[in-house]
Amino acid sequence: MNRDDFQLVIQDVCEKLDPRCCADIIIHAASIANIYSQQNNPYDTLKANIIGLNNMLDLCEQHNCEQLLFFSSFLVYGNVNEKMKENSTHLGILDFRDIRNSYALSKQMGELMLNSKKKSGLKTKVNIVRPLNIYGPGEHFYERKPFTDFLGNLLRSENIILKSDGRQLRSYLYLTDAVKGIFYILLYGEDGESYNLASEQNIYKIKQMAQLFADNSKDIKVEMVPKEESYFTKGNSVMLADMGKLKALGWRESVTLDAGIKRMIDWAPDNDFFADIK
Repeated sequence: MNRDDFQLVIQDVCEKLDPRCCADIIIHAASIANIYSQQNNPYDTLKANIIGLNNMLDLCEQHNCEQLLFFSSFLVYGNVNEKMKENSTHLGILDFRDIRNSYALSKQMGELMLNSKKKSGLKTKVNIVRPLNIYGPGEHFYERKPFTDFLGNLLRSENIILKSDGRQLRSYLYLTDAVKGIFYILLYGEDGESYNLASEQNIYKIKQMAQLFADNSKDIKVEMVPKEESYFTKGNSVMLADMGKLKALGWRESVTLDAGIKRMIDWAPDNDFFADIK
């Protein structure tokens, strides 16, 4: 914070950008990524993903920025099944009438905006990253994600309650492996290309992942209490990724899910994990 070459500008990405927001490289990751916030504020989600990106593209043109990395989402592939699990060439359906798809649809639109701008002559190098399930220290209980919910249960010595049958198959990539992937894309990615960011080694069912948390305590167990209607019961049963394009750039993952969960457990007690949202 005391460096002369560092400026912190805090603002709504949907508003006119502060004049200090000029850069050679832009990493555009401003979005409403929390599941519950997306469901409760679908229109704000749309604005952040579409208007916010449009402001960044204006910035690229005004200041001749060298590179823009756009954080899209693995959800752009739509609703897929096990036969389409690699998702590199298969696209599923997204119902535009369902407001729960506001995040995924606006990320699709963001990618289309970038491709259209490049077609119109944008000189800025553009790359797209499509993260799947990234986890690790730094997230807090109020974010209400499966990882933070389960970690909260563990720290409070509460049983883990699953609101689905737990059969959903997911890929889990640890934070440091994800950051390495982002740098590989920034440094070696091809202009106009998109890259999946996920694990090929750490693939577990939700109930298996929950059990890994429970295994770190003698006092808790995993309970299955599925609901008829919830985000978790209606989501994709399989979410896996083809990582060939990123691996071709030289990237490799290294952290196992069990090791990553232990790092989260070690981190949380001394870092105000249960603090309220700021």
